Amino acid sequence: MIKKISLVLSSFFLLMGSPSAGQIKIQRQVSVEDGLVQSQVMSLLEDQDGFLWIGTLGGLSRWDGMHFVNYTEKDGLPAPGIHCIAEKADGSIWMGTNGGGVSVFRNGHFSTIGKNRGLPNLNIRVVAHDSNDETFLGTDKGLALLSGKESDSSKARIELNGHSITSIRKTKSFGWLIASYKKGIFLYKDGRIQPFLPGEKKISEGVRLIYESMDSTLYFAVDGQGVGIYKKGIIKWLNKDNGFVTDRIQFITESHEGKMYFASVGSGVVVWDKIRMESISEANGLANNTVWSIIQNRNKVLIFGTWGGINFYDHGAWTSYNKSSGLSSNIILSIHESKDDQFYFGTFGGGVNVLKQNRFSILPNVMDQTVWSIFEDSRGLYFGTQSKGVETIENGKHGLLKPALDARIYAISKGPGDSIYIGTREGLEVYDGRRVTEFSLPNKWDRQFVYSIYDDPRDCLYLGTRNGLLRIFKDHTDTLDIKRGLSNNHIWSIYKNRRGLVFVGTNGGGLNILQDNSIKVIDATNGLSDNTVYGIQEDEFGKMYVTTNRGVNVLTFSDSTYSVYSIHSSDGLIGDECSQGAFFKDRRGRLWIGTNRGVSCYDPNKVPFQSSAPRVHLTRLRVFEDDLDLKNLPKSFQYNQNYLKFDFVGIHLTAPSKVIYRYRMSGVDPDWVETPRTFVQYSNLNDGDYAFEIKARNEFGVWSDPLNFSFRVNPPFWETWWFILLIILLSGSLIGYLVYNRILRKLAVDRLRVHIAADFHDTIGAGLTQMHYLSRTALMRSEEPERMIQNLKTIDDISNKLYEDVRDIIWLINPKRDSLHELILRLAESFDDTIEQQGIEFVTENLDLLTPLRLPMDNRRHIYMIFKEAINNCLKYSGCSKIELRIEMSGRAFQIKLKDNGRGFETGAITGGGTGLAQMHDRAKQTGGSLVINHQSGQGVELIYKGSV
Repeated sequence: MIKKISLVLSSFFLLMGSPSAGQIKIQRQVSVEDGLVQSQVMSLLEDQDGFLWIGTLGGLSRWDGMHFVNYTEKDGLPAPGIHCIAEKADGSIWMGTNGGGVSVFRNGHFSTIGKNRGLPNLNIRVVAHDSNDETFLGTDKGLALLSGKESDSSKARIELNGHSITSIRKTKSFGWLIASYKKGIFLYKDGRIQPFLPGEKKISEGVRLIYESMDSTLYFAVDGQGVGIYKKGIIKWLNKDNGFVTDRIQFITESHEGKMYFASVGSGVVVWDKIRMESISEANGLANNTVWSIIQNRNKVLIFGTWGGINFYDHGAWTSYNKSSGLSSNIILSIHESKDDQFYFGTFGGGVNVLKQNRFSILPNVMDQTVWSIFEDSRGLYFGTQSKGVETIENGKHGLLKPALDARIYAISKGPGDSIYIGTREGLEVYDGRRVTEFSLPNKWDRQFVYSIYDDPRDCLYLGTRNGLLRIFKDHTDTLDIKRGLSNNHIWSIYKNRRGLVFVGTNGGGLNILQDNSIKVIDATNGLSDNTVYGIQEDEFGKMYVTTNRGVNVLTFSDSTYSVYSIHSSDGLIGDECSQGAFFKDRRGRLWIGTNRGVSCYDPNKVPFQSSAPRVHLTRLRVFEDDLDLKNLPKSFQYNQNYLKFDFVGIHLTAPSKVIYRYRMSGVDPDWVETPRTFVQYSNLNDGDYAFEIKARNEFGVWSDPLNFSFRVNPPFWETWWFILLIILLSGSLIGYLVYNRILRKLAVDRLRVHIAADFHDTIGAGLTQMHYLSRTALMRSEEPERMIQNLKTIDDISNKLYEDVRDIIWLINPKRDSLHELILRLAESFDDTIEQQGIEFVTENLDLLTPLRLPMDNRRHIYMIFKEAINNCLKYSGCSKIELRIEMSGRAFQIKLKDNGRGFETGAITGGGTGLAQMHDRAKQTGGSLVINHQSGQGVELIYKGSV
């Protein structure tokens, strides 16, 4: 039997925390103005890649901390309202929609599960996945169970038909629990449905949510009843009867520290640490009091999905106050925690505000409403004012210390013994409990503003002035200024940390660090968000905090190196412009930061160390300006695709502006390049193999593993091995061809020489031999004058013929005489006298067609000899009266036709001049041409030579 216990109303009031109305606790808000698709957030999911998915009434958003990608019906959503979001093990995102069934997002595309899979209703309230690939879909008309992938065609199995399913939760103790809004809670086990806690009337209907905490406690959100807490067979209730602010809970989650967070309709978020409760509402900076979803991301920061956007809550690390919280002025000039645990805030024009038990009041009887400094000792409180000097409260009585120099008091600090130091715009004063006297300072300036005082009894008294850092030792005084290495003479703040380093905040010169007679400057060029440093504090972990005109800078030192990250209004700070003198660390280690928009309290102890590094993703890759598909990136690029632009992001939802990147390209960057930018481009990449690496770091110095993209830039084809080999082969072939041609030409020249020698031998040699014998015969028969004259005449004929033959040979070997036209003219010219003497008509036709034709010397010689022999035969044997020489051309082919009208001859061998028809045919063949001789007795002879160039 399950035992029910009702909590007593009075005991619950004791557990409830004090009202916190007016405290600003929300770290950051993100809404439609920042890019969200719609402001009414209904569901949240951080996927395994670090992206935040935000389901709203108007569509779906995916956010990487810097950029939104929004999806609506035109992008593939079946309906705009997204009730729930879940991720499957394969990385697909499942969304239950308002009237559109289930939408599945995979590889950049949406698919829909609806009536096609047998869903009883398209209004999906909850989606859950089991490890055995079973999917639970809670609809308004029953529970649908799908097995396998959503692409399967199998129909869903329907359980609890007709029931409105509001929650599905797999628990460690019981297995799957399913909430039906009208019929209570059911247990699903081994494929069967059975009632869970059937005797509990308060959970028989109206169950909105089931949640199991880390200690296996079950929480049931029941409309009209509140929250039931079930453990070890006992149910306790949180409801309005015992002080719970609402009975309309939409979502429950547990933080890493064990606190329970309840999202409500109309009452914001209730936080319960099992002892006391506090509310987070619009009064505390929540965008809207209707909250439908809460998640704790991997960096342990809570994200609230409200009907005004999403809100970030860092477990109460930030609490801020302004005029809406009860302050009389938003400009805070000084802060102090008194011995009785009250906080005093000196304001500009609003007097002194006192914070006690989360409520503000104005300190009465303060004459000057502008208070620059606050100090407390055993005698009481001291307030440094704008024009009244130092106002005091000693033993509950108000008083006034008359200043020795000036009435504007910038700083008050403990002095030796029971004395106090008072810094004014005229110098330093000392109050010993009885009177105020001037502290003698080096008389270098007419007016010596003292903005800050830091007394180190073991070292010296430090004074921050407008003219440098004044150090007052026991036996001497010196000043550090620009001439001695200080970056700026105007000093706002001084602090000495536990390592013995002296930090000096300047007006425009950044932060100066003094150690071992050296000065190191940290400014906007190497990490600070601004060069005006108003305040300096150290937390319990050794981190240094520096307030500036543009937020708070946090410095972490490690040996000789340091890292810096900034805190701004987007991180929880109420305003970026901090105030001089308004920086204070209380007894609990919290840092109070005064700004011109109020005051913020930051608790470093509540900030979990964010050991999860940012998740790095390529968001865009372009070749020149052409985008590539990130899902199918190529492994290689052409030589003219060597201009790449990389866009990337390190997902760090809570502090995206603090992410630092390191990238390098093998073969280009010799080492990692560090930058806050989210893009880099490489131009004119040479061919070769490359690996682009990018990694990201959060503000705690945790680096991600590098994301690697390896690719190759191919060389131009003229630099590839095959092309080079081809060129080598072609070059070798060309060289071989040239050598071969040269050899052929040499052989041709040699052959020509042989032919010329043969011609000389046949023509000139034979003629000379004949002349020799004739001349000897003539000498031997000198007594026969007629015979001698005949011999001499023959000698003359032979010598003339030899002269003509030699001229022909010389003409043929002249390289300038390579025109076929000139060859034929030369041929005709050599027979002019003979033709004229015999009265033969010599007709030529179309000789001009031969003008552009050029022939090698050997070919010219053969053609010349063919037609010389042919004409010679005409003149000697044909008895013709007419010779015709005609040229015909067709492309690169030509024909030379020689025809006479002589007696012709019968078939048989005819020779003359030592040259026969066979030799003419052989000559034609050696030119690459052919020779045809048409002849018939009594009808002349036609000789046709066919060749080409």
